[in-house]
Amino acid sequence: MAEANLVLVERTMFGGSVRMVFDRDLSIPDVGRFVFEGAVPSGVEISIDMSQLGAFELTGVTFDVLRQMRGDVATWVATAPEIVPEGPPAGATAPPGDVPAEMDENELLEWVHHGLEGTHIIGHTAEVVGIFAREGTKLFAVAEVLGPIGMVASTIIVLWATARAFGTGTRLQEQEGFCYGLMWETFGLPDGAKGFHEWLGDSEDDLRQAFYDGVAQGREKAREVKVHNAIIMKVAYYQVTTPSDEVSAQQNLLNELWRQIRESEHAKDWLMWPQPEDMAWPFP
Repeated sequence: MAEANLVLVERTMFGGSVRMVFDRDLSIPDVGRFVFEGAVPSGVEISIDMSQLGAFELTGVTFDVLRQMRGDVATWVATAPEIVPEGPPAGATAPPGDVPAEMDENELLEWVHHGLEGTHIIGHTAEVVGIFAREGTKLFAVAEVLGPIGMVASTIIVLWATARAFGTGTRLQEQEGFCYGLMWETFGLPDGAKGFHEWLGDSEDDLRQAFYDGVAQGREKAREVKVHNAIIMKVAYYQVTTPSDEVSAQQNLLNELWRQIRESEHAKDWLMWPQPEDMAWPFP
């Protein structure tokens, strides 16, 4: 029998979920063999989407998981349209105008979704911290919307088109630069200065170019209202639940993004904020 064909791919904006539709019905093991070059990676779950014949949902998809997919499938996933997660149950309404002093869980979730849909630019984390701080135990529901792997982790797939074209050092610098670009753009900061040296066959100039190419891509992505708002809300969430000041919360999110993007077998564990560290042996 001829191999099945993939006819549709959609990515949930936050949370690492990918929906795939094939031109025929398949078993879950068949989907795993179609998508991945080897075994299904740890943390990835494949389930049947009963809404359509041949439809499946993959959860737990991170950048490392993307690297383990067949090249053609990974490219399709990387370029698939993003969809905002479903909102709260029907009947809930977004808080109009000024945010009420008290919101039930559905109203709070609707307010969060309203921000993620990019209808209003959130200017500063203070707008959100005040809301989250008074909602107390309701924040567990917000955590589910924000996603366990980081709200904007799925935006890293814009790097995929060039990821395989570079050496390890330049890939790492582009990935790190992307994280900084997202954060610097969202919080109105200029590009920071970073020192480079030759590493694993990549020249100082190539590494510098890769880092600032990544910064430019991150800044471009952060100009999307929904991504800007996602970063603001996640930083506010860290401020309230850690608790921490805004700079510490920003660094927490920077490193949450970094843990999703980096090639962990070569990368350092922690990024400084707001200024990046110079390259230091043995890590880039």
